[in-house]
Amino acid sequence: MPPEGVFARIGAGYEGFAVTPTVFIASGDRVVALGRYTGTNRATGETLSAQFAHVFTVTAGKVTGFQQYTDTAQWVDVVTPD
Repeated sequence: MPPEGVFARIGAGYEGFAVTPTVFIASGDRVVALGRYTGTNRATGETLSAQFAHVFTVTAGKVTGFQQYTDTAQWVDVVTPD
């Protein structure tokens, strides 16, 4: 599934979901984007503000690989009712 498909599915569960990159670091065929996911979970009303690092592999000008690192504990906390 392409990254935009993943983010669209995640965003459907959040009001005002946003993926906001703030820093880009390029080295060779890799680009790292650092930023934050934000939004309010529709089911619990809890607010998400989780940092992320996206690592893209670029070949011939096209994204050929993608890895995501994020604060998974915060994601679990936001979707878990109190």
